[in-house]
Amino acid sequence: MKSVMLCLVTVLVFLLPHSVLAKEDENTIAQTWQELEDLSDQSYQFANNGQYGQIDDLLKNFNKKWSMLVDITPIPDLDQRIITSSLNQARQTIKSDISDKQKKRNVVQLRLAIDAIESDSNPMWKILTPKVMKYANQMQNSVEKKDWTHFQHQLNLFLDQYQTIYPAMMIDQNSDQVEQVNEKVDQLSNNRMTIRQDKDSVKKLNQLRQDLQAVFNQKTQQSYSQIEWIPIIYISGGILITLLLISKLRRNPKAIKRKLIQKGKHV
Repeated sequence: MKSVMLCLVTVLVFLLPHSVLAKEDENTIAQTWQELEDLSDQSYQFANNGQYGQIDDLLKNFNKKWSMLVDITPIPDLDQRIITSSLNQARQTIKSDISDKQKKRNVVQLRLAIDAIESDSNPMWKILTPKVMKYANQMQNSVEKKDWTHFQHQLNLFLDQYQTIYPAMMIDQNSDQVEQVNEKVDQLSNNRMTIRQDKDSVKKLNQLRQDLQAVFNQKTQQSYSQIEWIPIIYISGGILITLLLISKLRRNPKAIKRKLIQKGKHV
């Protein structure tokens, strides 16, 4: 009996430090996600006010936090590449002479991509999908009416919205299916000046709409968080769009870890 008790005590003594360390890791992961969200939110707010000088320091800090997170929790390679690419693009564009609209879009792309990893059933990028479908429908209508000027205008609006959510879609949805859609979008953009000579243009646009809707309709895993919606105005293509950024999530680090592990099995 004494030997059994001794064994139990020994096991408890061995497991207790590991349990404490695991809890500390979970808390660190949750805190780091919160810091990444806060940094990306602040970056957007500065971008929206045209204060690009302050964004560089925020994104440098973001890069440090992201690197630390990658070291302590499993994140699929594809997700890592997308976040790193979005981060680098945002840092490069805020220092360049491109339009303010492009700078803001790149910062929003990063914010949506981070949220796509964190969120399950309520990712922010899906808020913009009705606009994407609206412009896709109007593009097809313009081609059917042979209104090429209107088509070019609607295509610009469509590309602006689509490119904003594309990195987040790659993280959140089936990446192979998203890539197939993206190839069709690239073809449409590259052939925009010769579309009037394409006898199958209406058919191709209709297929693109169906493929987009299929991607948008994909179900995600059950949400683990209670959310608070904060309206932030995102200016795109001369139109005010209310982008409801999900913030102040009550994170469950175990749920985040489960989602990342499940994603890793399907990569």
